[in-house]
Amino acid sequence: MSTKNEGQWYDEILDRMLSAALEKGLDTRESSVSYQLYAPVALELAAGYVAGELAEDNAFVDTADLSHLILKAQERGLAYLDATPVRLEIQADAAGDIPIGERFSDSNGTIYAVSSALGDGAYEVTAETAGALALPESGDSLAYLGYRSSVLSATVTRVTDSGRDAETADQLRTRYYESLNALPFGGNAADYRDRTLSLPGVGGVQVRRAWNGAGTVKLLLLGSGGTIPDAETVQAVQAYFDPLTPEGQHTGEGAAPVGHEVTAQAVLSETVSVETHLALEEGTEVETVRPAAEEALRAYFAEVAGAWAKNGKGVLRVGRVESALSSIPGVLESYDTLLGGAGASRVYAEDTVPVLGEVTLFAESV
Repeated sequence: MSTKNEGQWYDEILDRMLSAALEKGLDTRESSVSYQLYAPVALELAAGYVAGELAEDNAFVDTADLSHLILKAQERGLAYLDATPVRLEIQADAAGDIPIGERFSDSNGTIYAVSSALGDGAYEVTAETAGALALPESGDSLAYLGYRSSVLSATVTRVTDSGRDAETADQLRTRYYESLNALPFGGNAADYRDRTLSLPGVGGVQVRRAWNGAGTVKLLLLGSGGTIPDAETVQAVQAYFDPLTPEGQHTGEGAAPVGHEVTAQAVLSETVSVETHLALEEGTEVETVRPAAEEALRAYFAEVAGAWAKNGKGVLRVGRVESALSSIPGVLESYDTLLGGAGASRVYAEDTVPVLGEVTLFAESV
């Protein structure tokens, strides 16, 4: 319990009021007029102290709840990063066009609605639930949820946006303090970082100043969820800061300061295979734990990519891989792990992040 209002809780306030009444010779029993008058007043006074404490907490970044923290961030020009939905490109086998709004479902139970037609049987579909959900892979089939017999099948061709979870209070608080320390202003690295991260589909960025001479800026982009961003996301960032002519010349008509030439690029990727041995609980099959193992590995690879975007260095550690796998229900231990065929950790400090490749699981029951 908070000590800010010590002595100002209901029972304490009421006791003081009744003591004062008793000193004047008034009856203070629960059935008395004095008690019946003082009790609701004490309750309202205690509620006022609690409301005052909450107001004080929400006046400071350290203790503010999310809704008030969003207002504090807006004072510094920081926009809250709300959840964004997963978007897929699909190829449909259908007689005729599929109307906007028709719904499909993937094997994870995520429901998508057609948001735009791309031509030649290709469509963009958007998840009805915003956030970084489990993603289907290229080539996976989607189940049609409508009633049109003309829609025969639909296949995922690529993930155009892996979605983003809504920012938590701690994440926003961290960004707030980073903005205080970085002091973003027109055209410095912190300004480019803040503006870039506010754009859809971007999950991280490394800002490289003067990479090709004075006034040149390179933005190495990471997609939301630690993925490699698609071409549309890169083009959108380029168009926002410094649109290019059809010949690839910088126009200087975007948000970049005068004299800056901005080049947006997707971060490079290294596909890293994972080979490991699992000690499984008796009765647990390796294929039973494989989906959870691959999901845990994807999450850890995304964490490493996120560290690269934030700190300029990400380390893919054998021990962290084994720890992630050992936490899966049914798995007792992960050991003798190889990353890309080697048993050593891998460091990413330049223009590359790791992407999960083939996962090989050797298992034995204990």
